[in-house]
Amino acid sequence: MMYKFNSKDEGSNMAATKSKEDDLSAQLDALKADMADLTQTMKTLGVAKVDDARAHAQDGVDQALDYVRDKPANALAVAAGMGFLIGLLSGRR
Repeated sequence: MMYKFNSKDEGSNMAATKSKEDDLSAQLDALKADMADLTQTMKTLGVAKVDDARAHAQDGVDQALDYVRDKPANALAVAAGMGFLIGLLSGRR
């Protein structure tokens, strides 16, 4: 048994297809907007984390400089000891 499409069926099928295409297009546009928002949010979070890390590193540098200024003999002894250990480790092959 063969089914014949009449023009009314073809028109309704075309309208349904067009409706589905429009719906899919709207969903894709919404997805693109969501991805753009997510990208901006991730960028903002990343910049904040980098700023926090930079501030934390600067605090460490400041503490090390304060220690060297307060106790220069201890700092020199630690530096000499580290140099000696690095020399021993890199000299043996």
